[in-house]
Amino acid sequence: MSNEEYDAENDAENDEFDDGPDETYAPGEGIRLQKVLAAAGLGSRRACEELIDEGRVTVDGKTVREQGMRVDPDTAIITIDGSRLPTRAGMVYLVLNKPVGVVSTMSDPEGRPCVGDYVQDRTERLFHVGRLDTDTEGLILLTNDGELANRLTHPKYGVPKIYFADIPGPIPRDLSRTLKAGVELDDGLAKADKFRMVGQSGARIQVEIEIHEGRNHIVRRMFEAVGHPVSRLVRVQIGSVNMGNLGPGRLRHLTTHEVSALLTASEDIKPPPRKKAPGEARKKAAASRKDVGAPAVRKAKAERNAASAEKKAAAKKAAPRKAAPKGAVLKGTAPRKSGSRRPEAGGDDWRDGSSSRPTKRSAPAKRSGPSDRGAPAKRSAPSDRRSGPSDRGA
Repeated sequence: MSNEEYDAENDAENDEFDDGPDETYAPGEGIRLQKVLAAAGLGSRRACEELIDEGRVTVDGKTVREQGMRVDPDTAIITIDGSRLPTRAGMVYLVLNKPVGVVSTMSDPEGRPCVGDYVQDRTERLFHVGRLDTDTEGLILLTNDGELANRLTHPKYGVPKIYFADIPGPIPRDLSRTLKAGVELDDGLAKADKFRMVGQSGARIQVEIEIHEGRNHIVRRMFEAVGHPVSRLVRVQIGSVNMGNLGPGRLRHLTTHEVSALLTASEDIKPPPRKKAPGEARKKAAASRKDVGAPAVRKAKAERNAASAEKKAAAKKAAPRKAAPKGAVLKGTAPRKSGSRRPEAGGDDWRDGSSSRPTKRSAPAKRSGPSDRGAPAKRSAPSDRRSGPSDRGA
C-alpha cells in the first residue's frame, strides 16, 4: 500500500484534526507538525501525533511533546528517533543505474549519451551527485537538493561508497592489508576502508572495495598501482542507498527512509578515532574507577579534618598554662646573652639610648668561714667610676 492510499484510508478518523489545505500558509505561522510528518510518509496524522506524544520527534534539536506546534517544512530540521526527516517541499531524490558508455553530465555538447537523457521529461532542475567514469557503471544519485549533494560529495563528510571490481588473479594474501594501509598515487595516499573477495570466474577475481574519497579514477588507479588492473567496475552503494536489482538505465525514487538515512549519515560522519597507546585504555579505566565517588570521599575527608582541628584547638584553649621551669627559654624569646644585666627597677633603661648607664653592683662579700678567722678583711672591689676633679684631696 502506497503512502497516498494509506493516508486516504485514514482521512475519516483524522478529519477532526484538519486545519485546511497545506499548499499555502502565512509567513511565520507554518504548518502543523503532525501534517508535515504525515506528508513525509510516516503514516496518518493520528499515528504521527502518537510519535509526538511519545517524545520521539525533535524540531531544531528540541524534543516536542505538545500537539499543534507549527513549523516551516522548508527550514525546520525535524528528526524521528534521531534520524533526519526530509521535509522540504519539491525535493526530488532519484537513483539511476548508469550503463557503460554514458557520460556523467546533464547534457553533452558532443551528443554523447549522458545522465540527463534519463530525466529529460522531468520539470525539476536536477543534477547528479558525484561522477562515474564513462566506462564505469552503477549507482548514481540525481536530486535538486543542493545541500545533500554537497554533503555526499565533500571529502570531510566521508560518506562511504562500495564498488564491485573484476581484477586478474591470483591475488596475494596481503592485498587487503596493502590497500587498507594505503597506496601511494601521484596525487597522494589512497586507502581502502574495507576489502574482500566475493567470487571468481576463470582467471578473473571479483572483489568488493569500500572507500570514502571521490578522486578521479581512484579505484582503478589503486588496483593498477598494486598490479591488478580493473576490467569491470560497478558502484553498488552510496551510504545506505543500495542499487539492488535495478537494471541498467532504470530509475527509481529513494524511499523516505533512504533519504533520511543519507541526511543523517552526512551529518553524523566523524573522523576515525585516535589509536590509543598501549596501556592507555587500562589507565583510563583505572582512573575512571578511582574517580567514582571521589567528590563525596573528598568532602567527607575535609569534614573530618576540620572537626579534628576544631577539637584540638578547643582542647588547647581549655588546658591550664604550665609555668615554665627555672632557666627555660620561653618559645618565641631570644636567650639572654652572657654577661648582660637587666636595668634596676625603676631606673632608666640604658638599652633604649638614654645617657644614664646602670652602675655595676659590688660582688657580695664572702662569709667568713673557720679558716678565715683572724685573717685581715679583704679590700672591697674598686668602683668602676673614676674620681673626677671634684674628688681630688677628699
